[in-house]
Amino acid sequence: MKNSLLTIFMLSVALLQAGIEPVVTGTSNKSIRIAFEKTNTEEVFVRLKDDEGVVLYSLQIDPQVEKGKILNLSNLPSGNYDLEVEDGQTITDLDIRLSDDRAIVASKDITYKPQIAITQDRLSFNILSLGRAVTAVIMLDETEVFQKVYENNSTLSKVYDISALPNGEYTFKMVVGEHVVYKTFRI
Repeated sequence: MKNSLLTIFMLSVALLQAGIEPVVTGTSNKSIRIAFEKTNTEEVFVRLKDDEGVVLYSLQIDPQVEKGKILNLSNLPSGNYDLEVEDGQTITDLDIRLSDDRAIVASKDITYKPQIAITQDRLSFNILSLGRAVTAVIMLDETEVFQKVYENNSTLSKVYDISALPNGEYTFKMVVGEHVVYKTFRI
């Protein structure tokens, strides 16, 4: 019953989040337009990478101020690129194909970022992975304190008792597919 309620909650959150994802379109002059129609986030990070993963262009946008951005890619050679748009809830990856005169948005993949909460003696997280990504959880101080890998989960919700850890600074690291999320905390 608890898992069913959690699944319903996570899917509801996912449906709400679907309305805030960026709208990205290619243009005939080798540009791409990124629009934020509905958003409740304060920051959006945009990164354009080449086919080897090298970041060619990076910017931070406040969607409360700017409702969109046009990126002129005319100085780049024809080829395949990856556009990553990250807000507080999701990471949207888009394949961009540049020809001599056009930018074409080819495909899209959305990764939902984990929701991490830390109280005095508990660390908990929820993630909607839709079974597409392997999720690794790692807790570090100067060394690795804990590591666990979860596979083939559509939703994942875990609570860890951290009351026995000695005082100090820790980093909670989650690897979701090819994306990494960090949360640093002190005990």
